[in-house]
Amino acid sequence: MRFDPFPRFFPLDRAIPLSDAVFAVVMTLLVLGIEVPSESGLSGAALDAMREKLVHQILVYFVCFWTVAMYWFHHSLLFGSLKRMDRPMMLMNLWFLMPVTLLPFVTQLMGARRDEWSIVALFALTNLVIALVLHQMWGHVAAQSETHKDQQTVALAHRIRVALGFFFGILVGAVLVSLIDVKAGIVCFLVVPIVAFYGYVRDPLRSGRGSGL
Repeated sequence: MRFDPFPRFFPLDRAIPLSDAVFAVVMTLLVLGIEVPSESGLSGAALDAMREKLVHQILVYFVCFWTVAMYWFHHSLLFGSLKRMDRPMMLMNLWFLMPVTLLPFVTQLMGARRDEWSIVALFALTNLVIALVLHQMWGHVAAQSETHKDQQTVALAHRIRVALGFFFGILVGAVLVSLIDVKAGIVCFLVVPIVAFYGYVRDPLRSGRGSGL
């Protein structure tokens, strides 16, 4: 008889705090990409250039913050749909968190090199890896009936996987737009978190109107 020394399921109360801590640190580190301006001795064109750089870095921070917030939101939905986590999900969660921790570095690069579309492509590639792993995680949850709570989880997994397909298109579109205008390409990334949070807020409001509230 073969004996497996490792348990089949991993405790959720170990994975969730780790994930939340990673998100908290990443969202905090994003602000380090904004350089503290020094206006001493600057005037005319130099001062205008410094202000333009600051505006660009704040824009990058804003876009990246809400992108990371969207991942935290989806991660919360996913783990809220689980009653327990198996070993493959535990490993996928670590693979998901790894590129998330790269986002502050990529954000800082995008803020410092504001005219290089290749940095926007790097940001898109990092997000593509995150979204692909998240897509696989939702597929795994839907397929493992012994780990998710009910059939609503399967419907939610299908809906989010479709939404992630839309996200893949936005990533490609943002890179193409950045070939023409880097700042416009960066703004394109905002479409996905706006749609994600709008859908989350809209559904209960629509249900409330339907029930006469």
